[in-house]
Amino acid sequence: MFCKSRVSQSSLFLARKRVLAVTALAVLLCMTSAGAAGTFRVNAASLAGTPTGLSWASAFQNIQDGVFAADQAGGGEVWVAQGTYTNPGPNSMAVDMAENVHIYGGFAGTETARSQRNWTSHLTVIDGQNSSQGATGANNSTLDGFTIKRGYSGFSGGGMYNAGTAPVVANCVFINNKAYSDGGAIENNSASPTVINCDFVDNEALNGYGGAIGTYLGSPAVSGCVFSGNAAKIDGGALHSTGGAPTFTNCQIADNTAVKGSAANSDNSAVLFTNCTFTGNIANAGGSAIYGNLIGPTLKNCIAWGDTVAEIAGAAATVTYSCVQGGHTGTGNISTNPLFTSGYATLQASSPCIDTGTASGAPTTDLLGLSRPAGAGYDMGAYEYGATAPTVAVPNVVGLASADAETAITDAGLTFTVVEEISDTVPLGDVIAQDPVGGTNVTPGSDVTLTVSSGPTAGSGCAGCQTAKGALTLDDLKKQFGDTLLAGVALLALLAVRGRRP
Repeated sequence: MFCKSRVSQSSLFLARKRVLAVTALAVLLCMTSAGAAGTFRVNAASLAGTPTGLSWASAFQNIQDGVFAADQAGGGEVWVAQGTYTNPGPNSMAVDMAENVHIYGGFAGTETARSQRNWTSHLTVIDGQNSSQGATGANNSTLDGFTIKRGYSGFSGGGMYNAGTAPVVANCVFINNKAYSDGGAIENNSASPTVINCDFVDNEALNGYGGAIGTYLGSPAVSGCVFSGNAAKIDGGALHSTGGAPTFTNCQIADNTAVKGSAANSDNSAVLFTNCTFTGNIANAGGSAIYGNLIGPTLKNCIAWGDTVAEIAGAAATVTYSCVQGGHTGTGNISTNPLFTSGYATLQASSPCIDTGTASGAPTTDLLGLSRPAGAGYDMGAYEYGATAPTVAVPNVVGLASADAETAITDAGLTFTVVEEISDTVPLGDVIAQDPVGGTNVTPGSDVTLTVSSGPTAGSGCAGCQTAKGALTLDDLKKQFGDTLLAGVALLALLAVRGRRP
């Protein structure tokens, strides 16, 4: 059974980061582009005596100060350098988010553009130290690129608590968070966050529901996420919802435990699962992996296999184009072993789940961000067999000013690295060359190296370059007229003429 081999989580997480889905990236760009009034920097290692956050040299030491500064400025971005951040004061959470403030981790502490960060290389941790919540959400806000660990709540939402809000949570790992009642990692109280490309590992609802995510009267949209090793004392080992209409797309839900709904439990909630894989979940006391009370969940293009004891139970579920162990009524369903690869829930070449899903409502990418469909039809489950990474065309930015080039690159969903080079022919600050060249198709998030002119060689007399930078210098004129007396007179005359220009 898959539950015997949980060790592949970190490898899976890194693989997903390399091929972040185009759709997820587009959502993030759309949601965070408006209202950014400024950028404020945070670095746990900062030595600034009177920090302003306006530069890395003047970075704040804790995230909350950065959030406060951005909030006071009317909104903006908070860039957080690698390191560990904890509750800085007597508040009940480590980070209290604010409306119109977007918080990004994964910086080395030298970057000049958000696209230069790398949240997998520069681990940025929010540590609740088993005594405080990791974060509380806000409307039109973002938490992106963090590891949230050891958060604790005496009520609900150990890692994050959202009340009546709809933040974006992306590229995060929630690990070892606990809540006394519900939502070990995240609790949504009449809240509908967008959760993209996150891992939920070993979180726990100590005496309640939803080991990873608990939702009460909310409709969160969760996509491209992995839930592993989470536990609930009662129901919903990974997921629990009461009311609302949560959606889960391209998710792997494996190795979670509870009484009923070891993977997911819904209570009068219209939950929709699309292209999700359930496996290795353990229901105690004869429960099931997926359980619905009053209203059954809807599953489309899903795989539910290898869970203990039953796969789907409770109120009648609507299941179509899915592979369910033991079978289930519904159009396009099968009950044949999906043939997972060893250690993962990806599909072998002979899997009956390949090309047997439906295109209706199916996502355009899979859990790894790879394009669907890869074959004659859409596959069942979170992974598309034989899929390739989606591509974008690199824009041609040679000849543009570096700022304009950087904007064009990031707008295309790519990152950039700037290398300076002396040039006697290209004006200072303009792009000399790029790699890859314009028009090349690359995977989203790929890096483009921009070679930017740092100006001419000292003493080269590049008149064109000097004109582009402003005015001719004395050295330029000497090169043209020499050092003779006559040339000197001509030089003085020319300087006089230039000096009288408005």
